[in-house]
Amino acid sequence: FVTAGHYYSRKIHSTELSKDIILRCYPTLTGRSSMEIRTDALQEDDSGTEKLINVCFTSMVAVDKQTLRPVKDAIPKLSTHNDSNHSNEDERREQERLRMRTEMAEKHTQIRKKRFATSMLLRNGPSSSPPIQEEMAAIHLLHQGSIVDSNTNDIPLPHVRQYTYRSSEIVYPEKRNVHGKLFGGFVMENGHTLAQYAADFYLNHANQQKPSNFDGDLDVAKDSKSTRQLRAIPLGLDEAIFLQPISIGDHVTFTARVVHSTPRTCRVVVIVEVRNPSNRSSAPLRSNRLLFLFGGNDFPNGIVPNGYDEILMHVDAKRRAAVEGPLDEEVDGILSQIKLFPQLNGKKNIVRDFRE
Repeated sequence: FVTAGHYYSRKIHSTELSKDIILRCYPTLTGRSSMEIRTDALQEDDSGTEKLINVCFTSMVAVDKQTLRPVKDAIPKLSTHNDSNHSNEDERREQERLRMRTEMAEKHTQIRKKRFATSMLLRNGPSSSPPIQEEMAAIHLLHQGSIVDSNTNDIPLPHVRQYTYRSSEIVYPEKRNVHGKLFGGFVMENGHTLAQYAADFYLNHANQQKPSNFDGDLDVAKDSKSTRQLRAIPLGLDEAIFLQPISIGDHVTFTARVVHSTPRTCRVVVIVEVRNPSNRSSAPLRSNRLLFLFGGNDFPNGIVPNGYDEILMHVDAKRRAAVEGPLDEEVDGILSQIKLFPQLNGKKNIVRDFRE
């Protein structure tokens, strides 16, 4: 089996670092050559009751070891019946687990259908569902919001280009998997690191603007929002699509863009491209796409896309937010459980840093 992608990864509760994490994986959907696996991350509370903290869906494909092409009819049909010879109590618990898993699988199936109905399938070339007139009108309003009267203290909406970041690496042999290709965890780790970087800077957008009362006196400015350092909280992953393998020796560029924002969340698209060192202006040889979700209390209420590619990313992320959430109250519930170190929670101020 090879991993085709990850979908709808969500943070449900905060993770307690002092406690063990239990991982459970089980199939929720099967096809002729592919299957969907749900992974649950759980922790036990003080009473010993298991608490779901993370969930993720993964698409796996059965491939031939020689050709690496999908193998048809390689996966048996999924059964929701328990044929074990356990005691009545064990059987009852197992049946309850199967029932809950079936219900969650059906719920995700509905989400997947809604997602597919509105998805632009940006990874497969031309958009399959381009922006409609109402969506373009909403983008026009965002552009109007980015133009602020210089006589007011309002902070203009940021642009996607202001929060676009890149990093590049060469793939070395220690990163390869059993197929001799790049281990997918390398792509995920580097993609998430750059996405976190972009989200942190974006969350502090208002803090990066010079305060109206700043006249060079640090003591005057110490109470302004510019003294706070905020940290975006990872809430999940909408999708991580491994379209094409990345090989040993490839020159890989990661590009992260904040493409959608609400006061409680932002979505960051990371494009992973293989570049040709002999022709830096050539089109990427291969590419992959990841879409991360972050939460916070003080994101700008919108971000402005400029080019058509940014508009497509923005509209696609906005549609996902409408279908997959999360709701503001869900984000608030998670944020209320998270305790950050003082230096990440805005306790430092520039006066102390300057004098030290």
